[in-house]
Amino acid sequence: MAVPVTAAFWDKYGIGSVLILVAGAISVDIIAFGFDQQWLRWVNYAFVWLAVHQLGYWWRTAARPAVWALGFVLIGVAWLYALIAQLVFPVAMVSVPGEEISNTRPPTTAMLAVGSLQIGVILLATGPVSRWLMNVRPWSVVILLNQMIMSIYLWHMTALIIVVGISVQMLGGFGLTEAPGSGAWWAARPIWILLFTLLLMPYDLLFISFELPSRTATEKRPSAMQASLGAFMACAGLVMMALNGLGADALLGINWLAVGLMLIGIYLATRKVLQS
Repeated sequence: MAVPVTAAFWDKYGIGSVLILVAGAISVDIIAFGFDQQWLRWVNYAFVWLAVHQLGYWWRTAARPAVWALGFVLIGVAWLYALIAQLVFPVAMVSVPGEEISNTRPPTTAMLAVGSLQIGVILLATGPVSRWLMNVRPWSVVILLNQMIMSIYLWHMTALIIVVGISVQMLGGFGLTEAPGSGAWWAARPIWILLFTLLLMPYDLLFISFELPSRTATEKRPSAMQASLGAFMACAGLVMMALNGLGADALLGINWLAVGLMLIGIYLATRKVLQS
């Protein structure tokens, strides 16, 4: 949804557009943590993720010698060390119950550090992986998985919860008592992954159709402005549910404001309503 704006931003400022967003993310963390303005951290949903997204334009246009890759890796490692070892940011890069600070909700600049490290590794692996994908078999597997990658991402936690729930409720916690990092724990990992995969497959087959290219006629597609408005409303509804849950002191005990924002937002983002 942000591409029309971010593309124009790149055309005008180039790599400077990335640096501007990174500077914004760092400034937000400094003010939020240094001056106890925690409310400001939510702005980093834009600064952090758009900074990483903005690098995609550089990826498509710039030469990428090994020095770039090593630079990204070194910056990411140094940044993470400074945040975790010196500034006492959480080690976990996902939200953990009981942690005072989350690196992801809302995102801190630790996510930028992880992104820098990951991008560096990807740059280093691009050549070998590209040559490997010249073989038909691995290329076919990658194409197949990429056709359902969003379904895998969205539903993998549901599969995990079902498997763990069956273990807890019906099998007395079987398979959940090994000490993390022990030999038995590692030996059980392939079995858990296999079970998760088997439970995940029905969801992928059911929802993969939503990942196919849109069949909506061009004249019926929403404008960029309407789609952006719809996306903003849908995200607002989802954030409300993430923070406060689906329940509320209302009809049927449901937070209808959050549900309504999400449903109306999805409709606006996918169906032309407003004239551009």
